[in-house]
Amino acid sequence: MNVCDDNGSFVVFRGRWPTSENTESESPEPIDAAWIDHCRARESAERAAAKQTTCVEARRVHQELAQAYARMIEQATGGGT
Repeated sequence: MNVCDDNGSFVVFRGRWPTSENTESESPEPIDAAWIDHCRARESAERAAAKQTTCVEARRVHQELAQAYARMIEQATGGGT
């Protein structure tokens, strides 16, 4: 959930977000076509949300999430999509 108002913005994650320290150990196993499709759908949704929002901070967050999903797709497919 992304929220943006006059007091700032915040993002609530339901699970651990992959970082450089935990990407390999925390990724869902095995990575299958459904997971990759989910990441592609989320990347697309975040890019669309970034284009539609008027809040600069929310746009930044949506763009960061889209880039994170793109990285997960790249890692899962070995660089090929």
